[in-house]
Amino acid sequence: MKQLKKMALKEAEILTDKEKKMVLGGNLEGDTCNVSTTCDDGTVLAIYDCKGVCSSLPGQFVECVGQSKTLTKSCGGTGNEVQ
Repeated sequence: MKQLKKMALKEAEILTDKEKKMVLGGNLEGDTCNVSTTCDDGTVLAIYDCKGVCSSLPGQFVECVGQSKTLTKSCGGTGNEVQ
């Protein structure tokens, strides 16, 4: 079995928690976000305590992208959960 040698990293950077979320297998523990938008008909779409990355397109949808699932709520539609 081969052993890995230590490497000297000259330009190493410590990633923020938000940057870690963008890396597959990043640390999402403890970090949550909330996202909401108001549809043209006045309906408010919201996702609370998302353990992942929140995004939205104002007046159209809100989305929570986690490590294993994505939840999307759209104006004029129903919620959609994708694994």
